[in-house]
Formats: sequence, structure tokens, C-alpha cells
Amino acid sequence: MSGKKSLFQVGILGSLLAVVFFSVFTGLSWWQYQRSQEKITLQAEYERLQTLPPVQINAMQTGLSFKRFVKVKVRGKFLPEADILLDNVIVNGRAGYHVITPLRISDTGHLMMVNRGWVPAGKSREILPHIETPLTEVEISGRIDRPRSKPVGLSDDIAPDSEGRGVWLYLDIPYYMKKTGDQVVQNSIILLDGDSGHGYARDWPGYDAKVGMHIGYTIHWAAFALATLAIYLWFGFRSKDEDE
Repeated sequence: MSGKKSLFQVGILGSLLAVVFFSVFTGLSWWQYQRSQEKITLQAEYERLQTLPPVQINAMQTGLSFKRFVKVKVRGKFLPEADILLDNVIVNGRAGYHVITPLRISDTGHLMMVNRGWVPAGKSREILPHIETPLTEVEISGRIDRPRSKPVGLSDDIAPDSEGRGVWLYLDIPYYMKKTGDQVVQNSIILLDGDSGHGYARDWPGYDAKVGMHIGYTIHWAAFALATLAIYLWFGFRSKDEDE
């Protein structure tokens, strides 16, 4: 005579693997949830800062650290000899450059980097666009943001200005200071306002926290964790035939 008896059949190795996978998936889900909360906070901060008047930067403030998204005004002189063309910037399907020009703050030797907008690339990479930069003192307005980061997969031994001719792959401000000896106020950049003069094509997008993406990943990894638990329990408590 035979019957069915419920036995837990997963061994130690299987149990350890289940614990590992469940822990990893749960940890990834929790991490993405935390990221979503951070992004919600950052989105709210961006929207709050856009309602405030711009902060006037002057010689007395060059030691300050300005938060990302803060609107600023600053008076100084551009350094046309130090123009940087940030490579591989696509606008409306067309390749071009962002024009980055250091601005020497009035009454101080310190600099701030200014992204003056986009210019199209020429027919050949050997032909660089002509950049017009005022020589007189100017007052500009914009908002603080991060420089474009190093592209993923780029070798550590490739300098950001490896192409030469003022064309940079990304903006590395510590590298710039080490190379030139200039003191840049902080590791950030001013995105020149659309209504400020001395710039090129620019329509800076607002900050998009992409909270939905992080929530989606949270659910994704949580589902993997639950699937791992369900499979473990199914194999552990499945019935098998056993002779009485």
C-alpha cells in the first residue's frame, strides 16, 4: 500500500542558495526604494529653488559651495583663450559641442565654469566651430549644475582633453585646475540662462527625477525575491510517494 507524505526536501546547499538569492534581490529592491525617496526629495528641492531669486556671486563668496540647481548671477570676464568644446553632444539628431568658457569673477582670481550652450559640428572633425567670446566684463545668470561625467567604459589613462585643440570628452574640473593652475570655485558648472547674452543654442531641460523608473525597479527586484521564496517553498514542501 502506498500513500503521499509531505516532506521538506531541500538540502543545506539549496537552502543556502535560496537565502543568498532572496537576500540579494531584497537588498536590491530596498536600495531602489531608497533611491526613489532620494529622487523625490531632490525633485522637490529643485522645484523649490526655481522659485527663489538668483544668488549674486561676488569676490566675498568664492569660498562658498553653491548647491545644485541654485540660480545665480555673477559678474566677471570670460577667458576666450580657455574655451572648451565638450564633444559628442547631440541636439535634434545633429552632432555638436557644448561651449564651456571659464569666467574670472570680478575682483578675484577665482573662476567659475560656464556652459554657454550648443554649437553644431562642422562637416569635418578637423574644422572646429568659431566661438565668439566677449572680452569686456559681463554679468551673466544661470543655474548651478554638475559637469558632464566621464563616459562609462572610458579608460582611466585617457585624459579628458586627449584629443587636444580644446576639444574635451568630458569636463574634469580638478584635472583642469591641475593643468592650468587656476582656482575654480567649486566642482560644478553654470548653465547659462536662455535670456543671458553671449551664449549659443540652449534650452536646458528641467530636472526629471525619474521616480517611476526606481519604483519599477523596486517592484522588479521584490518580485524576484518573492519568486525565489515561492520556488524554495514549493520544492521544499512538495509531496512525494512513499511506501507505508
